Amino acid sequence: AIPVADADFNGNGQVNGDDLTAWKGGFGLATGAAKSVGDANGDFDVDGAAEVLGAFVKANPRLVNTTPT
Repeated sequence: AIPVADADFNGNGQVNGDDLTAWKGGFGLATGAAKSVGDANGDFDVDGAAEVLGAFVKANPRLVNTTPT
């Protein structure tokens, strides 16, 4: 799992919808990616859906519906 701060792609001190949008926009980049487009671990690509979404959920638990359907 990645630390929540690593999913703060716009550097504003929060992990929110803006960061999720940045990550989704960069998802799939295989080389040359910067943190601002979703590189959460500094390897210059944008992948790791489970890790990024996990960090988003951890930072925003009230936005997640945990009620069983």
